[in-house]
Amino acid sequence: MTVCPVGAIEKRESRYEIDKSVCTNCGQCVDVCFAESKQMVGKTMTPDAVVKEILKDKMHFKNSKGGVTFSGGEPFIQPCFLANTAGQCRENQVPVAVETCGYGNYELFFPALKYIDLIYFDVKHTDDELHRKLTGKSNEIVLENLRKIDQHGIEIILRMALIPGYNDQRENLLTVAQLAVKTQHVKTVELMPYHKLGEGKYNSLGRIYQLKTVKTPEHLELAECVKVMNKILNPVGKNCFFEGGSES
Repeated sequence: MTVCPVGAIEKRESRYEIDKSVCTNCGQCVDVCFAESKQMVGKTMTPDAVVKEILKDKMHFKNSKGGVTFSGGEPFIQPCFLANTAGQCRENQVPVAVETCGYGNYELFFPALKYIDLIYFDVKHTDDELHRKLTGKSNEIVLENLRKIDQHGIEIILRMALIPGYNDQRENLLTVAQLAVKTQHVKTVELMPYHKLGEGKYNSLGRIYQLKTVKTPEHLELAECVKVMNKILNPVGKNCFFEGGSES
């Protein structure tokens, strides 16, 4: 409280809380916090600095046949940084994967695509009206970017975080499967069961976590969803699986 230059830290009952609307992220409270309960998350780095860190593990990547995954956040929000860093990875024979929600300006992230070996592509909902309701945005740009990326011949894994009551409807599962069938370079669809690991972060940021009552899908529920999708996928040589389960 004493060192904060803008008075953003207040004691409320028995707790000290930071007013996020006032905090400037100067980090002075981090420097003096004896319990080290405050941390500055993330730091500014150049593409060269990132690649230097990556290459420390080059031998491991070679032995494991692995590589680097650019995640986030959204990697395509920093298209120049991504293209530069991924390009240097390609020069050093380090495979590159990217996790994306697909919502971005294709013309801006297009230059990075030639350096990417694999894309994990989020599908939140295939119904545009429900997508707007759940995310605040249309899925039109997302689906159009999927179509454009597919033309580059990059391997694509469709991913969907399965959230009970929000996108686990049979109709949506079937439509996602049909989307995978129509997308040439999608061979696999991965269902990821909803979890509450982000709830603590919401609390620390002073935000309301709106899915407190939603339960993580049971193993049998996920298996049934996989079964529904594979009825469409398997006949064309594609498949669906879920985290912690097996392909079927």
